[in-house]
Amino acid sequence: MTGLRRAFRILAGAGLLVTVGVATNQVLNDGRLSWTWLYASLCVSALSLVYSELGTTSAPAGGENTGTARGGRRVYLRQLRASVQDMETVGIATQSEFVFRMRQVYVDVSVVPQVLHAAAREPYLGSVGGGERRSLASVLRDAERDEASRVLAVIGGPGSGKTTLARNTALELCAHRWRPWKRRLPVLLYLRDHATALLADEPPTLETVAVSAGWLDGKVAARWLARRLDRGGCVVLLDGLDEVADPTERGRVVAWVARQIQRHPHNTYVVTSRPHGYESNPLPGAEVLQVRRFTWQQIERFLRQWSYATESRARGATGHEVRAAAARTAADLLARLRRQAALYDLAANPLLLTMTANVHRYRGQLPGSRAELYGEMCDVLLHRRSEARGLTDATGLAGPHKQHVAQHLALAMMRARVRDWPVRDAARAIRLALRQVPGHVSAEVFLEEARKSGLLVERDHDVYGFAHLTLQEYLAAAQLGIPHADTTVLTANVNDPWWRETILLWSAGNDATPVIIACLDSGTVPALALAFDCAEEARTLDPDARVRLEALLAPPAPGQPRDPARARLVAGILATRALRETIRIDDTTALCARPVPHALYMAFVNEEEAAGRHHPVLPDPSGSDSGVAVGMQAGDAERFVDWINALTGDGETAYRLPTPAELGDPAALAADLTRHTVWALDGNETVLHQPQGVDWPYAYPAEQLRPLVAADRERITLYLRLMATPEPQRTQVETWIKVLTTALTHASALRGAPAVSALKLPLILAMAIAIDDVRLCAEAFTDNRVLAPAFLRAFDLAHAFTRAVETVPVQELSLNLDPVLARALAHAHSVVGAHAAEILDPDTSLDRVHELAWDLAIDPTLGRALPHAHRLDLDRALEHAQGLDEGLIRTLDLALESADVRGPAPDLVRALDRALSFSPPHPFLRDLNLDLALNLALSLTRDSHTQVLTLSLNAFRSLCNRQVPGWPFIATHDAEPPGLTALDDFLVARATEGRRATGPSDPRAPEDPTRHIRPQRDILRSTAHNYPADQAQVLVEGVTELLTAIRDRTIPCDARVLSSARTALIAAMVDLDDSGWRHQRRSGHMYIVWQSLAALDASSSGPRPNQILLLTRTQSA
Repeated sequence: MTGLRRAFRILAGAGLLVTVGVATNQVLNDGRLSWTWLYASLCVSALSLVYSELGTTSAPAGGENTGTARGGRRVYLRQLRASVQDMETVGIATQSEFVFRMRQVYVDVSVVPQVLHAAAREPYLGSVGGGERRSLASVLRDAERDEASRVLAVIGGPGSGKTTLARNTALELCAHRWRPWKRRLPVLLYLRDHATALLADEPPTLETVAVSAGWLDGKVAARWLARRLDRGGCVVLLDGLDEVADPTERGRVVAWVARQIQRHPHNTYVVTSRPHGYESNPLPGAEVLQVRRFTWQQIERFLRQWSYATESRARGATGHEVRAAAARTAADLLARLRRQAALYDLAANPLLLTMTANVHRYRGQLPGSRAELYGEMCDVLLHRRSEARGLTDATGLAGPHKQHVAQHLALAMMRARVRDWPVRDAARAIRLALRQVPGHVSAEVFLEEARKSGLLVERDHDVYGFAHLTLQEYLAAAQLGIPHADTTVLTANVNDPWWRETILLWSAGNDATPVIIACLDSGTVPALALAFDCAEEARTLDPDARVRLEALLAPPAPGQPRDPARARLVAGILATRALRETIRIDDTTALCARPVPHALYMAFVNEEEAAGRHHPVLPDPSGSDSGVAVGMQAGDAERFVDWINALTGDGETAYRLPTPAELGDPAALAADLTRHTVWALDGNETVLHQPQGVDWPYAYPAEQLRPLVAADRERITLYLRLMATPEPQRTQVETWIKVLTTALTHASALRGAPAVSALKLPLILAMAIAIDDVRLCAEAFTDNRVLAPAFLRAFDLAHAFTRAVETVPVQELSLNLDPVLARALAHAHSVVGAHAAEILDPDTSLDRVHELAWDLAIDPTLGRALPHAHRLDLDRALEHAQGLDEGLIRTLDLALESADVRGPAPDLVRALDRALSFSPPHPFLRDLNLDLALNLALSLTRDSHTQVLTLSLNAFRSLCNRQVPGWPFIATHDAEPPGLTALDDFLVARATEGRRATGPSDPRAPEDPTRHIRPQRDILRSTAHNYPADQAQVLVEGVTELLTAIRDRTIPCDARVLSSARTALIAAMVDLDDSGWRHQRRSGHMYIVWQSLAALDASSSGPRPNQILLLTRTQSA
């Protein structure tokens, strides 16, 4: 390979000289080609390059070994590449059994320009905020183009990756380049290895020191390197300035570096150091670059590469299985880091991340071993890494002695409730501990050496603190874990968040019974939450204490009423445990590390349902979601935040939804937002944050439009049937609706009250007829396993009315009632009471229902009583209903006014009867239209659908005014009415037109349809005078009111409610399109809302619900 390279150089030079020779020939010979000149130029160029190539390997002068010069650059790069190609893990106690190549696992830490005093104060642990991030390679390229300083000081804390960055930079510069004349030659020196030589009275030059490195083994001469340095284009990497311990000696080394820069000014120089080693002796003219901590993406990339390298070496293979195993290992550790915000903060440091990966693989899984991990981190920072590098400090103390003193300092700071302490206070706290260990070390010297090691950091002048609060808490717990330690400070502070982590770390290595008993005796939410956490981590725990603890979360016994106080206590425990881990965004704001779990969200739902709100069933959280609550809506998110603050509020902290900016912060990646959308707060609006690659949950497939429109119309055709009923039958149906709705709503109030006996009679009659209708429907089927709509509806009615009648006594049935009817109803009541359990059991088989209908034997009795049933005084029953609930009757009157449509055709009634399968076998149902009344009364009672009734009737009335081709409203003498297919076609066509009005590309359906439709309502109001769209305005007002109620959960968000809202929106589109060009674009906005509501349909084939709650915790300043 070397010979070919040399040959290419010779030929390239020869070609260049040939060109010059030919050009000269043309000038001297009037453009005629001379072969003599051509041969001459070729020979000269070849001889010149041969001489040039051989000349670079000529023997050096003086006493240098002539054999060392042969090979020059090739030998030098080969040796350097061999010395830096492996990852260095100096000082880590739990080592991998494998040594990895740099290219296998290295992740560039990146740098950022920084002023010196800020770089010195930058913490080397903790999550990373946003800002500029550059690779060192890009800075070097700028320096080569004279766009940046050629002297760079790379500053970083212990374990931040400075040495690895220097080694990787050298390795990349060793790589082959297509244009060899563009290569920059790396020169790498570890200053700690040459400190003695550099501190001599007459220190050697840069080239002499460089070629004396052990990895070169004398194979390259200093003269050769000196020529390269003089020529320029070298990158000189000087690692570990801080490792020259004495400040005076370090100043002399800096002066030596400055002289070498003056001797060879055409090169780029990079000096690495910890802040303390550089701040007191800065390099003149150097630009400071701060080494950045790992972001979450970098942490993930490193762990995945490290896991794959480990698995492939352990198995001696590569391929799909190895990659899958490595991915599982990395995913497990990443998940554990996400669940422990403190571990994530520590993992942002490359050295501690490597330690974490090793401990996870070789000492057991995290976070169960996190106390052990913290202990190893303290060992490395206190003494292990410096000892592995052969460095000493001014204390002269062994590792255990240093930890003894550090533990006393940590416990003293915990007792003082401080994270940072002036030197005088810290020194006072450790003087006794220093007298307990060998030597005569002053407190000030110990603190300074602890700062240099990285265990302590200087927050301000002469103000020290531990590098991370977790290390302070661990060391304090370790001190309280020694024999005969006074642990009353733990049991006395079970309600204090300041001591929480220390108590947990102490429990991991001790018997946690005293602490848990103290928590149980306290009985507060924070203390009980701490007790459960301690029980999970404790080394041992008394069985009786565990039984007492587990009894707190035991569900109530069957039949036991819900205890609101106990439920709130349990919810508080769940909230405290679920929200305790946070990721710090700034000084007063932290993002919860985990989404709200399903158990905590269900505690909120249960409390709201107990207060009368209606929540749908959330998706099953089992499986990949790991218990995360999914599928809540915007209003739910807002009320949940209020509930949490009322539950956990302590006056100092508060929770809110995160902002999109906070969710976009690099630190937020630790919360794993790659699979869900997240509810957020943008200004004053609740919005749904959609991370890249996550499905939008409100998308609805366009091909599903027609089936959904038809299903919507079918669900609310019941209201259209009422509107089509001619007078006077409709008035009678409406009276039955009012009476039965009131009786069903207040069934429990009918007990033993003679004043309302008039309401009992219609209710029991309806129950008896519904039960008998089940029998008659069952008779109509030859195969009683065919679940026909009529049979299901009959059984649903029987089920509901039986439940209501169960609580109604019959003692007053004979009052003012025909004796025959009274006896018939009393018999029906007693028969149903005997079989109520089976009727009310939703799991009763269809065969048994068929048998049960015959067993009830109500029909003969009712048959004799039916002629007397017409004598029921409905007017009197209505008066009683008004007296019992005047508001309900008034609301029903207003809703039923919308049913008044002129000119209903008998064809429509017949068509609707067929569509609804309304061919009731029972003659009494047909005669009194009780089928319609019972169904509507049940609908209005069960789901508070008065708004749905009003909106549906308004929508159908609006559509009646349109010329819908084939509609049965138009009188026809055809033998067979066309049915409702034409209406479905019309609705689909107008919805499609609304979709086109949204523009060429479908806009994203809004996450909060209520908020989106309100501006459209306001526009219609403001333009009503000049550009009226009366029907559309009424419908949009109704939809807005209905969606507001759904958002607040004051009415259920079931299929019929959504169908009514969607059908009303299409009817509004029709009116807007027909009201003039100024309203035509409004229909597009209506369609967008329709699409959002369509995504809520249970039968939707769109994306699965993926909305989650992730809270932000704010601390009062």
